[in-house]
Amino acid sequence: MFSIPQRSLRFFTLILFMGLLALTGCQTAPQKGLTPAQIAVLKQQGFELTDEGWAFGLSGKVLFGSDVESLNAQSTEIVQRIGKALLGVGIERVRVDGHTDASGKETYNQQLSLRRAKSVGNVLRSG
Repeated sequence: MFSIPQRSLRFFTLILFMGLLALTGCQTAPQKGLTPAQIAVLKQQGFELTDEGWAFGLSGKVLFGSDVESLNAQSTEIVQRIGKALLGVGIERVRVDGHTDASGKETYNQQLSLRRAKSVGNVLRSG
């Protein structure tokens, strides 16, 4: 079984996307254009409706190691599963926002956040 040390949980704040994974087509009016089946899949996969659209909860489901931009094996499987579920109901576009902890220089963390988001996007495209 996969376990993440407590210290790591404090330092890994980038989530699957997924820090924030929101549907780009739903930013203005989150529920317009989504079918009941799409909404059901979003909820089943752990998404929540926010003021900005549907977002993947920051529940520690997708984590990166400290100063690491690649998804670990368990997180890769989660991202692939979510991607397949979304595609299965016709959701083909998502926005992936990356996040880091507050340690280190802001410019470095911004670049790491971008690389992490791209890493998630690459897994989504390849899955």
